[in-house]
Amino acid sequence: LEESAKKGELTVPVVVGLWRPVVHLPRAAKDWSAERREAVLAHEHEHIRRLDLWWQFTGTLGVALYWPNPLLWWAKQQLIDECERACDDGVLARGVAPSRYAEHLVEVARGLGAAKSGIEWEGGLAMARPNRLQQRVRMILDPMRSHEGVTKKTV
Repeated sequence: LEESAKKGELTVPVVVGLWRPVVHLPRAAKDWSAERREAVLAHEHEHIRRLDLWWQFTGTLGVALYWPNPLLWWAKQQLIDECERACDDGVLARGVAPSRYAEHLVEVARGLGAAKSGIEWEGGLAMARPNRLQQRVRMILDPMRSHEGVTKKTV
């Protein structure tokens, strides 16, 4: 766990590194409640556990090699969205209340909007777009949606 303090300061939590992934938190994380920090770290650790950086790297490589194909661009975005949903489900599976987790997610996104860092590569920019954030919150709060992961039996 490291805290960013450089000029291009992070405004959202991110995982960096393919071989030795590290969770980086924004400076504002020191003001978060312990509950919010735990939920955020659980989400980021789900990305590490699921090897999402590798999957997203593969998607980016595919888009780079076949950039004229709009289906690959669409598929890469679906991959990113699905990674986020799966990590959200992983946090909920750890016992975090959906309403509290949704609140934490909105507050982290609100902090991103307030910072307006201009760093375009931050993964949080995608998560904080209003339509994506609404979709995630709706899925988190949907009582009819299962938040259990895929089991061997399901596969």
